[in-house]
Amino acid sequence: MTASTIIGLISAFLAIARLVAEYAVSKKWMDAGTAAAIAKGLQDATDAITRANAARDLVRADLARDPSGILSDDGFRRD
Repeated sequence: MTASTIIGLISAFLAIARLVAEYAVSKKWMDAGTAAAIAKGLQDATDAITRANAARDLVRADLARDPSGILSDDGFRRD
């Protein structure tokens, strides 16, 4: 499995978990404050995944523009 597939699966899982939390509140199985905290955590995780995907796309675009730059010395080499 590729990283994109795994990230997509995690995003889908988080969306399902958020829906379950919202359903639990509507059925009064869970306190609204607890559900709000869970929903915020799930939204924060989804936002982090979105930012990570955007950063990965920027790196891919940069490498597509200059493929020789992948081996350039950035000051952090271990040679």
